[in-house]
Amino acid sequence: MAHHALTDGQQFADWEDFTIALIDWAVEARFEYIVAKADPGRRIINCRNPPRGFHIYVSFTNRNEAIQIARLEPYHSCIGLAPNARVPQSNLKWLILRTPAAIIITVTTTAKEIQNAIQLRYGVMIKDDQAYRVKACLLTVN
Repeated sequence: MAHHALTDGQQFADWEDFTIALIDWAVEARFEYIVAKADPGRRIINCRNPPRGFHIYVSFTNRNEAIQIARLEPYHSCIGLAPNARVPQSNLKWLILRTPAAIIITVTTTAKEIQNAIQLRYGVMIKDDQAYRVKACLLTVN
């Protein structure tokens, strides 16, 4: 799997691009985060587990052209989740974006096949209902 860690000064086209990059990193590095503050011009992200050593401050650039990580304290106070545990950040939006890289979804694809593919590719277990929902969404889009 690729290394998805975020860095100081990294820029994103919009909030959605930033959120997807953050989720990718959280799933890969096996940590949980919370959005401590969110308004139209900035976000503050913290580690969910105290003491909250990890945090990211993200805001628009001076000319409002892009979203930029202004400050990143990457040192986690948490020890992460166990391998193959359910990662809360692996939500439906993330699954819809990342499942096609793990498995080709067809009408005959089972929930178990989706679960196995996600676990093999990303090291994350998902529930049956998540697998069914991602299948339904991907089949609707295609």
